[in-house]
Amino acid sequence: MSRRKTRLWFLSQQFVSFISTDSPVFLTRPEETSGMSGERVTLRCLVDSNPPVQYAWYRQSTAKGGVNAGVINRSPNLTFVVSPNTIGDYVCRAEAAGGGESVEAAAAVRLKGPPRVLNGGRPQHATVSAAASSATADAQVVCDMESVPPPDVVQWSFKGVDIDEDGRKYVIEQQKLGGGLIRSTLTVRAAHEEDLGRYVCTVANPFGTDSGIIMLRKQSK
Repeated sequence: MSRRKTRLWFLSQQFVSFISTDSPVFLTRPEETSGMSGERVTLRCLVDSNPPVQYAWYRQSTAKGGVNAGVINRSPNLTFVVSPNTIGDYVCRAEAAGGGESVEAAAAVRLKGPPRVLNGGRPQHATVSAAASSATADAQVVCDMESVPPPDVVQWSFKGVDIDEDGRKYVIEQQKLGGGLIRSTLTVRAAHEEDLGRYVCTVANPFGTDSGIIMLRKQSK
């Protein structure tokens, strides 16, 4: 190959390299965080792209059916003070310059505080048999709670006596529902009328304790 052809080939390779583009890819996604009232938190968002991206942060508005409100920040990181007015879901959107491809990711900011039992005082029902010797189905008692941070203790009691999960008579399961919501389900094996009555669900985290009374009643036919 002549020197002239070699030089043209080299310039052509440089030109191809110059015009090549890379789709936006997250290097750092915003992560869910929490803080006490008055505490500053930072959501971080970093995207690799050629051409470079332009950042836009939105706060998702539940009042508008989840539609993003206006742009609140155009930097990779978003820092603000936690309060009842600032907690919620935030979205980082990164769009390649010139209206190119875009990516987005959401993260929630929660307010730390005492837990709350959400469904205390609401009766629940089960199908039970009057005779202990009769075959009957299991009964379930559900306690929904909100706790940020997650609870250290979830304790059930029945008629003033703490319930210890033994796998035979009682089974307790915890399920994280997201957004600081947790569901504790107490299953009473082969429930009878003697298992009806006053159950108490108590939840505790480093900021406090809350309890809810749940009455288990017989399901009417």
